[in-house]
Amino acid sequence: MDWKKLVILSISIGLLQSCFLKAYTTTEYGSDRPKHNRFKIGKYPYNLKFDDPIKTDFVYTKIDSAYFKSAITKENVLFVNNVFLRFFSNGRYLKSSTKKNYNSALEDYNNLKNGIVGYYEIKDNKLFLEYFLTNAHNNGKYYMLELNLIKDSIEGYKKLKIEGLTGTPDW
Repeated sequence: MDWKKLVILSISIGLLQSCFLKAYTTTEYGSDRPKHNRFKIGKYPYNLKFDDPIKTDFVYTKIDSAYFKSAITKENVLFVNNVFLRFFSNGRYLKSSTKKNYNSALEDYNNLKNGIVGYYEIKDNKLFLEYFLTNAHNNGKYYMLELNLIKDSIEGYKKLKIEGLTGTPDW
Protein backbone atom coordinates (compact mmCIF):
# COMPACT_ATOMS: atom_id res chain seq x y z
CA MET A 1 0.00 0.00 0.00
CA ASP A 2 1.51 3.29 -1.02
CA TRP A 3 1.70 6.29 1.29
CA LYS A 4 -1.26 8.16 -0.34
CA LYS A 5 -3.65 5.30 0.34
CA LEU A 6 -2.33 5.00 3.88
CA VAL A 7 -2.93 8.73 4.54
CA ILE A 8 -6.46 8.55 3.10
CA LEU A 9 -7.21 5.44 5.17
CA SER A 10 -5.89 7.11 8.36
CA ILE A 11 -7.95 10.26 7.77
CA SER A 12 -11.06 8.19 7.01
CA ILE A 13 -10.69 6.16 10.22
CA GLY A 14 -10.18 9.36 12.23
CA LEU A 15 -13.32 10.94 10.77
CA LEU A 16 -15.38 7.83 11.41
CA GLN A 17 -14.22 7.68 15.02
CA SER A 18 -15.05 11.33 15.64
CA CYS A 19 -18.51 10.90 14.15
CA PHE A 20 -19.50 7.63 15.77
CA LEU A 21 -17.63 7.39 19.06
CA LYS A 22 -19.18 9.34 21.87
CA ALA A 23 -16.89 11.85 23.55
CA TYR A 24 -19.10 11.73 26.63
CA THR A 25 -20.78 9.44 29.11
CA THR A 26 -24.35 9.67 30.32
CA THR A 27 -25.33 9.46 33.98
CA GLU A 28 -28.24 7.43 35.28
CA TYR A 29 -30.22 10.69 35.27
CA GLY A 30 -29.62 11.27 31.56
CA SER A 31 -27.04 14.04 31.96
CA ASP A 32 -23.98 14.02 29.73
CA ARG A 33 -20.43 14.34 31.06
CA PRO A 34 -17.26 14.65 28.97
CA LYS A 35 -15.09 11.52 28.93
CA HIS A 36 -11.95 13.66 28.96
CA ASN A 37 -11.79 17.01 30.71
CA ARG A 38 -11.04 19.59 28.04
CA PHE A 39 -12.40 22.62 29.89
CA LYS A 40 -10.13 25.62 29.25
CA ILE A 41 -10.99 27.13 32.64
CA GLY A 42 -10.56 23.68 34.19
CA LYS A 43 -6.84 23.61 33.40
CA TYR A 44 -6.27 26.09 36.22
CA PRO A 45 -9.44 25.89 38.35
CA TYR A 46 -10.52 28.98 40.22
CA ASN A 47 -10.21 28.82 44.00
CA LEU A 48 -13.06 30.64 45.65
CA LYS A 49 -11.91 33.34 48.05
CA PHE A 50 -13.62 34.38 51.27
CA ASP A 51 -14.53 37.84 49.94
CA ASP A 52 -15.84 36.63 46.54
CA PRO A 53 -19.52 37.37 45.88
CA ILE A 54 -20.25 33.70 45.06
CA LYS A 55 -20.84 31.46 48.09
CA THR A 56 -20.95 27.67 48.30
CA ASP A 57 -23.79 27.53 50.85
CA PHE A 58 -26.18 29.29 48.45
CA VAL A 59 -27.88 28.33 45.22
CA TYR A 60 -28.67 30.92 42.58
CA THR A 61 -32.14 30.47 41.13
CA LYS A 62 -34.21 31.76 38.25
CA ILE A 63 -37.30 30.70 36.40
CA ASP A 64 -36.87 30.01 32.70
CA SER A 65 -39.99 29.89 30.61
CA ALA A 66 -40.79 29.39 26.96
CA TYR A 67 -43.85 28.87 24.81
CA PHE A 68 -44.14 25.78 22.63
CA LYS A 69 -46.88 24.89 20.17
CA SER A 70 -48.57 21.63 21.12
CA ALA A 71 -48.52 19.09 18.28
CA ILE A 72 -51.89 17.74 19.47
CA THR A 73 -53.94 20.82 20.29
CA LYS A 74 -51.98 23.34 18.16
CA GLU A 75 -52.20 25.70 21.16
CA ASN A 76 -49.28 27.56 22.69
CA VAL A 77 -48.19 25.84 25.90
CA LEU A 78 -46.10 27.58 28.55
CA PHE A 79 -43.13 25.54 29.77
CA VAL A 80 -41.69 26.70 33.10
CA ASN A 81 -38.37 25.44 34.40
CA ASN A 82 -36.95 26.23 37.85
CA VAL A 83 -33.23 26.54 37.12
CA PHE A 84 -30.46 26.80 39.70
CA LEU A 85 -26.70 27.23 39.75
CA ARG A 86 -24.63 25.65 42.49
CA PHE A 87 -20.98 26.60 42.96
CA PHE A 88 -18.13 24.69 44.60
CA SER A 89 -14.95 26.11 46.12
CA ASN A 90 -12.74 24.24 43.63
CA GLY A 91 -13.90 26.19 40.55
CA ARG A 92 -16.65 23.81 39.48
CA TYR A 93 -20.36 24.50 39.14
CA LEU A 94 -23.59 22.67 38.36
CA LYS A 95 -26.58 24.01 36.46
CA SER A 96 -29.70 21.98 36.97
CA SER A 97 -33.41 22.33 37.59
CA THR A 98 -36.06 21.29 40.03
CA LYS A 99 -39.78 20.75 39.76
CA LYS A 100 -40.16 21.48 43.46
CA ASN A 101 -40.38 24.72 45.38
CA TYR A 102 -36.87 26.13 45.69
CA ASN A 103 -37.01 25.90 49.49
CA SER A 104 -37.83 22.16 49.47
CA ALA A 105 -35.46 21.01 46.71
CA LEU A 106 -32.45 19.93 48.80
CA GLU A 107 -32.41 16.48 47.16
CA ASP A 108 -32.13 18.12 43.72
CA TYR A 109 -29.41 20.53 44.90
CA ASN A 110 -27.33 17.63 46.22
CA ASN A 111 -27.79 15.44 43.12
CA LEU A 112 -24.53 16.10 41.28
CA LYS A 113 -25.31 13.48 38.62
CA ASN A 114 -28.18 15.53 37.15
CA GLY A 115 -27.59 18.69 35.17
CA ILE A 116 -24.99 20.51 33.13
CA VAL A 117 -21.46 20.62 34.54
CA GLY A 118 -18.72 23.15 34.14
CA TYR A 119 -16.08 25.43 35.58
CA TYR A 120 -16.24 29.07 36.58
CA GLU A 121 -13.96 31.97 37.31
CA ILE A 122 -14.49 35.50 38.58
CA LYS A 123 -12.76 38.52 37.03
CA ASP A 124 -13.63 42.21 37.35
CA ASN A 125 -17.23 41.74 38.60
CA LYS A 126 -17.88 39.20 35.84
CA LEU A 127 -18.65 35.54 36.26
CA PHE A 128 -17.34 33.37 33.42
CA LEU A 129 -18.96 29.96 33.05
CA GLU A 130 -17.64 27.21 30.81
CA TYR A 131 -19.92 24.21 30.38
CA PHE A 132 -20.20 20.98 28.40
CA LEU A 133 -23.31 20.31 26.34
CA THR A 134 -24.36 17.72 23.79
CA ASN A 135 -27.13 17.95 21.23
CA ALA A 136 -28.27 16.31 18.02
CA HIS A 137 -25.71 18.22 15.97
CA ASN A 138 -22.53 17.58 17.93
CA ASN A 139 -20.72 14.95 19.93
CA GLY A 140 -20.31 17.24 22.93
CA LYS A 141 -19.05 20.78 22.86
CA TYR A 142 -17.70 23.34 25.32
CA TYR A 143 -19.42 26.72 25.60
CA MET A 144 -18.62 29.96 27.44
CA LEU A 145 -21.08 32.29 29.15
CA GLU A 146 -20.44 35.63 30.83
CA LEU A 147 -22.72 36.94 33.60
CA ASN A 148 -22.55 40.17 35.57
CA LEU A 149 -21.98 40.11 39.31
CA ILE A 150 -23.94 42.75 41.19
CA LYS A 151 -22.81 43.18 44.79
CA ASP A 152 -23.22 39.68 46.24
CA SER A 153 -25.40 38.10 43.55
CA ILE A 154 -25.59 37.21 39.87
CA GLU A 155 -27.62 39.43 37.55
CA GLY A 156 -30.91 37.70 36.71
CA TYR A 157 -30.64 35.17 39.55
CA LYS A 158 -32.03 35.14 43.06
CA LYS A 159 -29.62 34.15 45.84
CA LEU A 160 -31.03 31.54 48.21
CA LYS A 161 -29.24 30.22 51.33
CA ILE A 162 -29.61 26.45 51.66
CA GLU A 163 -28.75 24.43 54.74
CA GLY A 164 -27.49 20.87 54.14
CA LEU A 165 -25.69 21.19 50.79
CA THR A 166 -23.39 18.19 50.37
CA GLY A 167 -21.40 16.43 47.69
CA THR A 168 -18.11 16.80 45.86
CA PRO A 169 -18.05 17.27 42.09
CA ASP A 170 -16.26 14.55 40.11
CA TRP A 171 -15.87 16.28 36.76
